[in-house]
Formats: sequence, C-alpha cells, structure tokens
Amino acid sequence: MRAKPEEPDDAKVEAQVLELRVVQQQNGGRPLFLDARRFIRICCWIEQGESAVESCRREFVTYQSFRKHVTRQPKYQRRLKKPRSSVKVS
Repeated sequence: MRAKPEEPDDAKVEAQVLELRVVQQQNGGRPLFLDARRFIRICCWIEQGESAVESCRREFVTYQSFRKHVTRQPKYQRRLKKPRSSVKVS
C-alpha cells in the first residue's frame, strides 16, 4: 500500500510572490516608409521611362524624401545610377 502524501501544515508553508515583466525588443523607432523594396520599385518605374517625380508619386513617396534618402545612402546612390543610365532618350 502506498502512503498518503502529507498534507502541508500551514505553519510550514511559505508563499513566494514573483513579479514578472514582459520585455519587448525595441527596434529603434517606427519603420521607414521608404524601405528597400519601395526604393527598388521606384527604380523599376524609372527604368520603364517614368520620371523620378512620377515614380515616387506612384509609390506614395514624396520626391523630397526620396532625394533625402538617396543622398544619405551610398548604396541607394549606386542603384539609382543604373536606371538613369539605362533609360533611352528619344
């Protein structure tokens, strides 16, 4: 026969309270509106013959913010040179 487990005596039981917090990882602010995918789509529009202003408008980006991002990112500058050189001038 098995022995019954002892029931805890109120004097022997100590309660412990743990306070837990959920910590979320912060990624440094809100996400960029002009991300790499949107920039590539703008470049594709330019390659198809659209102006830079019209390409930005189609992707819901202001031309001013587009130019600001391009001047800050050297890799964006290099990528933007490709579509501009491939556009055929009639």
